[in-house]
Amino acid sequence: MQSLMSVKVMSIEEGLSADGELVCKGRLQFSHIKRELGEPKEIKDELPFRCKGEPAMGIKMSNIGGSGVAQGYIDSKIVQKDGFKDKEVCFVIRNWMPFGVIEPNPFDVADSELAARETETEPVAAANPEDAPRPANKFAF
Repeated sequence: MQSLMSVKVMSIEEGLSADGELVCKGRLQFSHIKRELGEPKEIKDELPFRCKGEPAMGIKMSNIGGSGVAQGYIDSKIVQKDGFKDKEVCFVIRNWMPFGVIEPNPFDVADSELAARETETEPVAAANPEDAPRPANKFAF
C-alpha cells in the first residue's frame, strides 16, 4: 500500500549498497491529528526510514532538518525480542520531493569563494623574467 507523507528528516545514516548506489536510513518526523473529547490536537511522531538511489541523494541534499514529501510504503518484519515476537516497521521511500530550495553546503560555497580570490590575487608568471611586472615601490639604501 503506497503512502504519501509530508515529513521532516530527523537523522541520516549513509552507506553504499553492493551495487554502489547511495543508501540512506534514519528517522523521519510526521504529524497527525488526534481527536479526543474537546479540540483536535496535532501529534508529532517519528518513524524509521530507508531509501536507495535517487531518493537517497535528495534526502542527503536536504540534510537533517530538511522537509519534503516522501512517497513509499511501510515495510514490517517480525523480530524476536526477549522471548517475544515484535513487529518493526520501516518506511521505504521511493520518491522524495523537497520543500523549497535546497541550500548549498556552506563549506562548498566558502571553498569556491576562496579559490576565486586566490586566482585573482596571484600574479601571472611571465614567460621571460624581464617581462614580469615590476613592484611600484622603489627602495633606496
